[in-house]
Amino acid sequence: MPQRTHDNHFLPQAYLKPWSEDGNQVWAYRILVSNQAVPHWTRRSIRGTAFHQHLYTEISEGEERDDFERWMEAEYETPAQDAVAKVLRDDALTAGDWERLAMFLAAQDVRTPTNFLASVERWDKEMPELLTSTLKESVQKLERTSADGSGASPAIPETEFFKGVFRIRVIPPADQNADEGKIHAEVVLGRRLWLESQQHLLTNTANVLRNHKWSIAEPAAGNTWFTSDHPVVRLNYYDIGKYDLKGGWGNPGSELMMPLSPRHLLFTQVGRDAPDRFAFPPDQTYEIQRILAERAHRWIFAEEPRTRVTWLRPRHVSAEGFKAEEEAWRTWHREQNAADQPTLQGEGG
Repeated sequence: MPQRTHDNHFLPQAYLKPWSEDGNQVWAYRILVSNQAVPHWTRRSIRGTAFHQHLYTEISEGEERDDFERWMEAEYETPAQDAVAKVLRDDALTAGDWERLAMFLAAQDVRTPTNFLASVERWDKEMPELLTSTLKESVQKLERTSADGSGASPAIPETEFFKGVFRIRVIPPADQNADEGKIHAEVVLGRRLWLESQQHLLTNTANVLRNHKWSIAEPAAGNTWFTSDHPVVRLNYYDIGKYDLKGGWGNPGSELMMPLSPRHLLFTQVGRDAPDRFAFPPDQTYEIQRILAERAHRWIFAEEPRTRVTWLRPRHVSAEGFKAEEEAWRTWHREQNAADQPTLQGEGG
């Protein structure tokens, strides 16, 4: 049995190597620091960068499992490696290469801590309505089962996405002669739901990316692309200085991009045609650099220290904030495990 992985990299180590001179270290700029004395740029081991312990760990039958990271590597990271190598050599790409690059971008869009935080914020708004609709469907199934007199156990509606995430249970009435019982449902907005949602998005929604016309874009002469701990940008650009980062994988006009090296940016504008390779002019290069820096969460990576990065994304100095975030990740695994334990207690059992 292969050794379980506890250090879960949300940026594959191979992804960062094009920004490394020796293949082992990369220049890193930290956006949240504890004090002003922390250097702006430091050389960091790629192996010890862009990971959190147990970010993707699942618990099954009391055992820790790293199935998700292995699935991500087998389905998206490894298949894209040859295509990325071709990009770096400036070789021609096949239709299959473009598809693998597109799916690699999708994986990097959903697997980062940035995506987790955005997902929890979205679920907090949307989940009550979704939970209510699921309960209504459950009640309808119960009523149909009761009406046909089959005596079969009522099936709770469940998709592959929600399997094991929604906790739904029927609570019979205390009085056996009563006509009504209760139905209780809950969902934990945490790691397990996030992993399920990633699999759902990557195996279903992301297929739309295969149909776009993708390009490799170079920066203007004398410039390079840097990358970050959330390298994918989904841009809705309206005018100079007017844009948002809420573009969709299939939303017409949205611009999707991800740096692949200091010289190569995977790019598409949904619904638009473009040459396989082109270079952005200086003004657009600077604008994209600014947006890449804005999209970063806690880290920006480059092949060498870039003063422009410190202008584009000034770091935040807070000893209290730094300590709180470090503690949150230190306790992440324990708290997520506790949240995943069944909590439906009390009535009926």
